[in-house]
Amino acid sequence: MIKTLVKSKIRIFIQQQLAVALIVVFGLAGALSIIMINKTNSEEQSLISITNQNSRINRQATNPMSLRVGMIRMLVDQSINIKIEQLSEKVGAIVSDYGQVVDVVVTPEYSFTSSNRSNYPQYALSIDCDNEYTNCEVTEGGGIYSELLATEINDRYKNIAIDNQLYIYFGTVIEKFDAIDIPEITSEYVYYNDLLIIEPDGTISIKRKTSADWNSTCSYLSDCWYAIRAEALNTVRSYTIYNRQDEPVVTFPVICGERFYQAMINQAISIGLSDLDILISPEREGDVHYETITQAIQDGTWDEDMPDWDWGIEEGFIDVYIGSGLLRSDGYLAVVEGGDGEAGLINLVNPPAPVTEFELTENYMYGLVQYCEDGTIEGQCTDSVPIGCVNRELQDACQKCGCPQGNRCLPNGSCHPDTGSQAEYDLAYDLNEVQE
Repeated sequence: MIKTLVKSKIRIFIQQQLAVALIVVFGLAGALSIIMINKTNSEEQSLISITNQNSRINRQATNPMSLRVGMIRMLVDQSINIKIEQLSEKVGAIVSDYGQVVDVVVTPEYSFTSSNRSNYPQYALSIDCDNEYTNCEVTEGGGIYSELLATEINDRYKNIAIDNQLYIYFGTVIEKFDAIDIPEITSEYVYYNDLLIIEPDGTISIKRKTSADWNSTCSYLSDCWYAIRAEALNTVRSYTIYNRQDEPVVTFPVICGERFYQAMINQAISIGLSDLDILISPEREGDVHYETITQAIQDGTWDEDMPDWDWGIEEGFIDVYIGSGLLRSDGYLAVVEGGDGEAGLINLVNPPAPVTEFELTENYMYGLVQYCEDGTIEGQCTDSVPIGCVNRELQDACQKCGCPQGNRCLPNGSCHPDTGSQAEYDLAYDLNEVQE
């Protein structure tokens, strides 16, 4: 009995020593292979298809990031009663499907109003906020539909946000602003386009639209449907929202028409906004550039020579926002189409990468933005073969990411030098299983 025990211990000791030796040898071989592959990768600068390509993100985040976005799809060029009914149905659909999962729901611009400026007084709401525009009270503004809209916001959507612990971005609502104390304004009121945000605790925040043709004299088309530029710029800010893992995600809303407005970007930079994670843009109508590019990205057919890419996206969001330092180079763009286009969520790195999970229905697009701690997108490979991002953790994933040349993929995702010896391969697999 004692002899058997001693033999068993000796066998275990020998296996342990062999395992250590093999690990050292494998590590040196793997490191050399990785160096050679990284050198090869560095020489391959032109990527034609994003399918199965390594992530080029280097986010340098201290924590992984995850953000689940639901973007409502609806035509906004309809009467207010139809829009209110449709919006309720479509928000209800995504809440029913993902209410306890989604982090933020975004609606198209003019979901709550008309795109015709002459109709603004009918839809206008009175909005009283603190000095930071982060704690606001919404009441009816005296227009034909304002009481109805105030009720929808305060009674329906605040409760949806609270009950499901999610954020709702409305783009846009019309704010009625009393201009009686502003001498240069001849009209009693001006009207702002606001992006309105309801937080999970029911708190309401706003960002007023800023655009080059908004002024303080109301001379544009002899009316005051556009608001005071200086007042609007005061509301420019980023919004830090917290996902369901309580991780901060810095968002920046861009309302249609101000995507290339330099004054807004300068204001954001002047107050210290930078390193934003995601731009959220509620569009008024379908845009062929977004629709075409988004679809190509989602189905993996995008390439760097795709028509309209440079004009539609790169010279706009990439050059203006990333070039200004406002949006991080690996930030995301969430676009909500209010026309016939398909809502889309795309990454702004070059080459762009699709969301790692998405679902498109007639009511919404649901997308998941997810990173590992080194910035690699969920489900993609790092440059260090065979490491990939799996469930927001960096893991061996040779089945997807491959192995260095001369290595064989083990079932547990790691790589093993291919010596041609099945016995040695089986031993390496057994040792990996023991270590697991």
